[in-house]
Amino acid sequence: MKHKIPFLISLLIVTPQLAESTEMDHHFINPDFGGNPLNGPVLLNEANAQNFFKAPTTTSSSSASSSATSVSQSALNSFKTQLESMVLNKLALEITNQLFPSNGTTSSVQTGTYNFGDYVVTISNATGGLNVNVSDVVAGTSTNITIPTTLPSN
Repeated sequence: MKHKIPFLISLLIVTPQLAESTEMDHHFINPDFGGNPLNGPVLLNEANAQNFFKAPTTTSSSSASSSATSVSQSALNSFKTQLESMVLNKLALEITNQLFPSNGTTSSVQTGTYNFGDYVVTISNATGGLNVNVSDVVAGTSTNITIPTTLPSN
């Protein structure tokens, strides 16, 4: 035991001097985690491969007057669409007010055909109600609505 204690003491004194350490130096290999800035094109290519968004294409006009004309045409088309929508809304309100007035009595709606821009509205009497057919002349589509003349009782 006498020889073991001095040996352990000398071992404890010598061991820290033999152990040397340096800073850890780590470089990422996978470009997804950063690292070398030269790996940027790899990340950009991966992002572009996953990007399914396509920017809307616009037609470039060579002169300012043609772009001003297209803006004014767009404004006219918007005005026309809003006007047609307002007329159709007014017609729907009139039909509803005539069928179901606030005083409780029903009145008859004038049947016929009405033209509103691209729309043709045909109103006719149907069994137990009123038939309204709205046709879009440009698109070639139509919607048929049957409105009952009496409200169902609860």
